[in-house]
Amino acid sequence: MNKLLIPTIVEIISEKSALIDGPKNGASRQAISLAHLSLLPVVLPKFPRGARTGTVAKKWAAADVEGKFQQTRHAKQIAVREKRSNLTDFERFVVARLKKQVPARIWICADDNSGA
Repeated sequence: MNKLLIPTIVEIISEKSALIDGPKNGASRQAISLAHLSLLPVVLPKFPRGARTGTVAKKWAAADVEGKFQQTRHAKQIAVREKRSNLTDFERFVVARLKKQVPARIWICADDNSGA
């Protein structure tokens, strides 16, 4: 699995590519296809078009991008995926058993409510 990079779009080059820069996490300044990006609702306010790396770093720190990213659904899914990849065999077995119990509980609750 690739390392997660959180870049910011500095400028739109064309309808299919953009110039990105991520000063804090190693996403070097480069042109990349928009098909390889997942857009998130984290926005840097008053961000100048075509900003240099230093400007991006200052705006990035002021806007607390990492903190806002950790609250997104995408970050939570990544955390769950990482947690599940580190499970032992027994822990995976326990998770599978718990998943099987959930539908049974739903059916029991549905049967209790249908008779009332």
